[in-house]
Amino acid sequence: MTTQSLNERLRGSGTDIELVPSGLGSLGSTFNWRQKTQQRWFGQPYQPLDPSKRQIRLIKLLSSDVQADGAAPLKCVIKAHSLDSASIYDAISYCWGSSVDSRVIDVGGQLVPITRNLHAALVTLQMTETAHTWLWIDAISINQEDVDERNAQVPLMKDIFGQAETVHIWLGPQNHRTDLAIGKLDDIYCGRLRGHAILEGDDGVALVDALEALTQCLWWKRVWVVQEAVLAKSPIAHCGTVTVPFINLTKAISSLHTLAMVDTYAGLDATLRNYPHVWNALFHTYRIYNEITAETAKSLIDDDIVDQIGNLAYCNATNARDYVYGLLGLLPPAVAASIKPDYSASVHLIYEDFAVKLMLRTKSLGMLRLCGRQHRCSDLPSWVPDFRRLSHRGYWGHKAASGTWHFLEQSKVGELDVHAYMADEVLAVGQSLPQIRLFEILDGDESKRLRILLQSWRSDHLPYFNMLREETRQSRLSLSRFVAEEPIHLSDPGDDDTLAQLAARFKTWLASVIPALTAGAEKDERLSAIDIVEGEGFFVTKQGRLGIAYVLPQPGDSVAILAGCSYAVAVRSGGADGRYQVVTPCYCDGMMRGEVIREAAGRRFGDEKRVADVLEKITLV
Repeated sequence: MTTQSLNERLRGSGTDIELVPSGLGSLGSTFNWRQKTQQRWFGQPYQPLDPSKRQIRLIKLLSSDVQADGAAPLKCVIKAHSLDSASIYDAISYCWGSSVDSRVIDVGGQLVPITRNLHAALVTLQMTETAHTWLWIDAISINQEDVDERNAQVPLMKDIFGQAETVHIWLGPQNHRTDLAIGKLDDIYCGRLRGHAILEGDDGVALVDALEALTQCLWWKRVWVVQEAVLAKSPIAHCGTVTVPFINLTKAISSLHTLAMVDTYAGLDATLRNYPHVWNALFHTYRIYNEITAETAKSLIDDDIVDQIGNLAYCNATNARDYVYGLLGLLPPAVAASIKPDYSASVHLIYEDFAVKLMLRTKSLGMLRLCGRQHRCSDLPSWVPDFRRLSHRGYWGHKAASGTWHFLEQSKVGELDVHAYMADEVLAVGQSLPQIRLFEILDGDESKRLRILLQSWRSDHLPYFNMLREETRQSRLSLSRFVAEEPIHLSDPGDDDTLAQLAARFKTWLASVIPALTAGAEKDERLSAIDIVEGEGFFVTKQGRLGIAYVLPQPGDSVAILAGCSYAVAVRSGGADGRYQVVTPCYCDGMMRGEVIREAAGRRFGDEKRVADVLEKITLV
């Protein structure tokens, strides 16, 4: 079919879209789309759907002489279907890919443009039994130019993929590296490859190289596909003509994650050191597909929802609104039902509305964990996470506001009233540990171990240290008055303690935990290249506490405990009217178990239980 004849078909269909050759000048040339108006496909094949019947559209591929280059278009028929009626259909999960190099599909006699990646998926599926099955495909089944229809279809996604007989996950075209990766992952899942043999020698290097190719498939990085895979009854992964149950891939990746976290040997250590980007991708995949399931989505509470959202921090979306709408199928029904998709609304209002509703639903300020960013967006309040640029935060498992009841009110768009206790003030900051002259207190191996100890506060990266603290039942490592160059306090030393006595106490405590600390240090060294967060650093407060933040605060910022928030938050005053900006969530020594506000209540009222009385109302902007 020539370009001229294709354009005649397009004009005959009533649209105002024209094909122009990309410059190759042959029948097999790729096509670019020139769209003369913004109107598209409002006639056939898109007859209106009935929202009251929860209707969707299904297509079925027809036999045709299809060429991979798109010279001869695919053909299909289309019908409306109610999700409330019994019907067998499959769904396709894929990444749209670039729309510059497009193809067409004949839908009931009309040519509809589709991306090259979807065309490749359909050409491949047409050679299988799936060719005879009714299919749901978003680019064809939804009129993408009808905003009202898109708004109505988004809430149905959970049921569309949950009711599909099979979800076909199209990872993309294959090559020898992806073939090797899928084959090895399948071997790991089935037990044919296990233990040190997985990553030993040249075969181990080849596997990681192959995994690099597989993890670079764009499908893994899209927001929408997560719920499509998680909610599916029986997802099947396709990479070119290679197919495998999707669970084989995710469970094998889980095995690799476990191997990296608990084992150590030459082959593994070499790949961690030489291929940190591959391990990052594998760890991200593990967080998503092993921690998010259709069952967990039904029962998430409190900070679990924030964890769910944070797990998707490494996914992308073309439309910024989809960073919220693409999550709805993964949230508890009551939460999802409170969000009404509206693609005509501004992004910042969608994000703010989502944040407020989640805080109200969870009765927690856990969403603030996702705030704090290097490049603050002027269109968002500081307390609203920028879902386009999330970093999955740590500091979970703490109880900084223990004994308080969450409070939040919103009387004005862009502002949030909360209850807070201003516990301390930032005095100094740095990308590395402050210059505290530890060498004057400890020498030799002890000094090195202390440095390792301090570096181990990152609870999200190195959970072994939190376990170490719990197992040894130490009160805490209170690093007191660094800037004044005063010595280290392990709990509450007496005023008459000398430098030598403090050092001796620290060495005694350290000796009791050296075995676990040494094991943790070895793991820290191997994993140090993974998940490095730009801008992370340390700060010291006026009261001598050490803190760690993903975004460095400034001297003069307050370290606050917010009612209903399980971690400390660095905030910046906006004036004398009680208005503050959220700078970053943070870990601050001596604040994470509720001791600060209990002590304040005890000092002020002689009763540690009156923590609510030490809180003040502030406005986050």
